[in-house]
Order: sequence, then C-alpha cells, then structure tokens
Amino acid sequence: MAGGAEWRAMRRVRPVRDRPASPDGVTCSMRALFAICAAFIVVCLIGYIPIMLKEKHVPRFDWGPEVNRNTSHYIRPDDNTTLLQPAGHSAGGCRPFLLVVVSSAVKNFPARNAIRQTWGAPANLPADVVIRFLVGTTANGSLVENLIAESEVHDDLVQQDFVDVYSNLTLKTVMMLKWVTSSCQPNYILKADEDMYVNIPRLHAYLKAEGRPDLITGALICNAEPRLDKYSKYFSPRYMFAARRFPAYVSGTAYVLGSDVAARLYRTALTTPLYHLEDVFLTGICASKLGVRPTDHVGFTFWRRAMEPCEFNAVMMAHELTPDELRAMWRRLQEPGLEAACAAASPPYKPRKLVKCRR
Repeated sequence: MAGGAEWRAMRRVRPVRDRPASPDGVTCSMRALFAICAAFIVVCLIGYIPIMLKEKHVPRFDWGPEVNRNTSHYIRPDDNTTLLQPAGHSAGGCRPFLLVVVSSAVKNFPARNAIRQTWGAPANLPADVVIRFLVGTTANGSLVENLIAESEVHDDLVQQDFVDVYSNLTLKTVMMLKWVTSSCQPNYILKADEDMYVNIPRLHAYLKAEGRPDLITGALICNAEPRLDKYSKYFSPRYMFAARRFPAYVSGTAYVLGSDVAARLYRTALTTPLYHLEDVFLTGICASKLGVRPTDHVGFTFWRRAMEPCEFNAVMMAHELTPDELRAMWRRLQEPGLEAACAAASPPYKPRKLVKCRR
C-alpha cells in the first residue's frame, strides 16, 4: 500500500515536471502585446503632435492688459527719435509732391534692393516723387552694421527709435507720421509694405488730377470684425477693442494720405489708446475720431494679383511679390508695345468693383 501511494504521488508531480514547454506560443503572445502597445503609442503621438505644433506657433502678443497703451509714451513727440536719415536732409529741402514711405523690416535688404532696382529707382521716378525706407531698431549687432553701410550707399533709409517687430507696426506708422510732419512736407504720402509693386506713373497722375489734402484712400474694408482667436496674427482682445465691428478703414498694404489729414492723424494718434493693427488704428479709429471717411480706389487691393503685365500696367499697386517676382514683372512691364498689346487683349483687364461702406 505504501508503495502504491508513493507511485501515485510521483505521478501527480511528474506531469508538471515533464509537461512540454511552448516557447513559440509564448513568443507570439509577447510579440502581439508589443505590437498593440507600439500601435497605441504611435496613435497617441500622431494625435498629440499637431497640438504641440499649434501651441508652438501661437503668435507673440506684446500688448497684454497690463501694458501701457499711451501712444504718446512710445512716440515721444518732443524728442528727436530719428537715428538715421538721408545725408543733408532738412525740412526745407524735403518738399516733394509725393513721398513714398516703404515700411521695411531691418533684415529685409533683398526686398529693399528689389524696389531700388525696379519701380523705386530714382531714374524711374518723376522729379517730384521721393522714396524712403522706414525701419526701426534691432539688438542684432551685425544687422545694425549692415544697415549703417546700406544707408551710406543708398542714402534712402529713415530709422526711428522703436523695436522693429510685427506687434509694433502701429508705433512704426505713427513714427512715420512724426518724421514726415516734422522733417518733410509732401503734398501726399504713400505708405506701402516692402512686398509691393507700385505703379508710380498712374498714382502720380491720379493725385495730380483728383487728389485733395484730406484724402485717405486705398483698398477699403467695411464691417470687419475683431478676431478673438489667439492663434491668429490679427488677434484682437476685447480690452483693446470692445465694439463688434471696426470702423471702415483701408488696408495697410498700401494707402495714400493727404498732407492735411496726415498731420491731423498724427496729433489724434498721440491721444488715442494704442491699438496694434496699424491700418485699423490710423485709417479707421483715428480717422473716425476726426470725422474723415477713407475712400476706396479700385487700383488698390490687399490680395495677390494674377502675374499678368496688363493687369500690373492698369492698376496702382500689387501685393505679395518676392524680390525675384518683382524684378521679373518689371522686365515684362518694360517690353515695347505693352500698352498696345494690353489694349488689344481679349478679354481686356477689368478692375474690381468699387467698395462703399454703409454709414
């Protein structure tokens, strides 16, 4: 009996010890688990990466609710804030019919040079038209040195004492008015971005025929609403502008100011709380305070035009050109017989419709 009990005990143990292993099964299970985990991680990363990228691209916004928005504080109307200007410049020696001020970033020498080689070259301008490039300051020492050298060579830079960043565009434009009203007395000012083509002959002829001292004209924008999306470069917090809609204004890509209204806008800007979108601030908010209504001109747009020479030949300006595109278009505009070819074109170029804002 004892021997039988031992034999049964051994039988209970032996199957455990002698049961064949299944390494292939275990390996397959582990591989499947690993694959599931890896897939889960990949899905999570794919879903999270756009969120990370979006957070990284939130535009810098320097005008928080605690920041002083007294425009006069930054413009310093009683101080000389001009750091660079053309040699020998004086108020008495600067009385053009049309002063073109190109708002340019310090680093963007290629854009300035493309303008100097095309529509803004002195040889291509009427005698009573002057062009200047407006810049601010930068902490980059190399750019500062380059800017000084550029000024010595081209003698067409105006540098004002403010930090030249996108959020300071309103300061840049008011600084422009400060310099113009104190150092230059043009009949008209064209403020233009650096990625523009400007048809100076057509603009010059229009202002000679129909201009007036209180003129504010460009691409008119009606009933625009402030953008509350903080990811937009045009973000407009309620504490800066509380109304539902902006007053009518002209696009900051390019607009014309008469000498009289330019001086009045400058004085009004100094006593108006700063708003960071410069075209809205100056040609909308400040103009509205003055009771001056900006007008639309079909030769101005704020969108990119078709790269067709007949269109460029017929309008006042075109937006969003790279330096190479500007040079290429300029060469096409100089081709003989362009006027006749455009007159015979089918279909001929038709301007956009005139915009009128309801009161």
